[in-house]
Parts: sequence; structure tokens; C-alpha cells
Amino acid sequence: MDHGSWFGGMGWFMWIAVVGIPLTLIIGIYMLLSSERRVSEDPLDILNKRYASGDISREEFERMKRDIDRG
Repeated sequence: MDHGSWFGGMGWFMWIAVVGIPLTLIIGIYMLLSSERRVSEDPLDILNKRYASGDISREEFERMKRDIDRG
């Protein structure tokens, strides 16, 4: 059986169209939705995570928290 005849002689091009285009759309939509979640994270949540993980000291945390509250 000739694989090129599956899609009327267009073979690889049709495979790209049938599989590649929907897959690209699905991946693109997923990336858009996941990037929106990252952008919408509250600054105070980020600060709390940094303090909890030990990235910043208590003094830095308190100073940054005051700055955010003033903001």
C-alpha cells in the first residue's frame, strides 16, 4: 500500500495538516491559559513565598510588605 495515496497523493502535507495544525492550536491555547495564571499572582503571595523559602530575611520581608501595602 502506497502511503502517499492515503490522502490523495498529498501524503506528508496532509499528515501535517491533520495532526500538526490541531496540535499546534492545543499547545498554543494551553500556553496562553497557563501564562495568564502566572501574571495574575498577587505580589503579596510572591513575597510570602520568597520569605517562606528563605530567599529574603524577616527585615527584607517587612520592608517589602510595607512597600506593597503603600502601593
